[in-house]
Amino acid sequence: MSKSRWLTWTPKGAVTEKMPDPGPPKPSKVHSGGFEGPFSAPSPIIERPCSASPKATSTSRDAATSQIFRWIGARCVIRRDNWSSEKSLWSDYVGWRQQQKVPVVPREQFAEILDQLFQREMDGWQGVALAIDIADNSYIM
Repeated sequence: MSKSRWLTWTPKGAVTEKMPDPGPPKPSKVHSGGFEGPFSAPSPIIERPCSASPKATSTSRDAATSQIFRWIGARCVIRRDNWSSEKSLWSDYVGWRQQQKVPVVPREQFAEILDQLFQREMDGWQGVALAIDIADNSYIM
């Protein structure tokens, strides 16, 4: 039986170059050129407009959520097997809001609040329906 020539092979000379010991990395320059050259102007500070303070936004959001909860309690049926379209819920909410003489909640915010409360399915929500759309399932025998 013959031995493979690869089993007895020894390399001639150095296989890899000996690399110098790496030292600690050098700190980058404060004003490095980057891709567009040095940048010495101060960074702009982006501020929230005065009218949209976080407290005011939170308060208006809480008021809108409370208003939608009142509408759901007055006009809707919450059950897992219910489904209703955004269009029908929105139009009923607008009619209710006019009767109650309460401030308007924008449609986008209305949808965001319902998204948090119910499962979004296609163009509506699972788990909620208008009470007038739910047929009474009790039969007299």
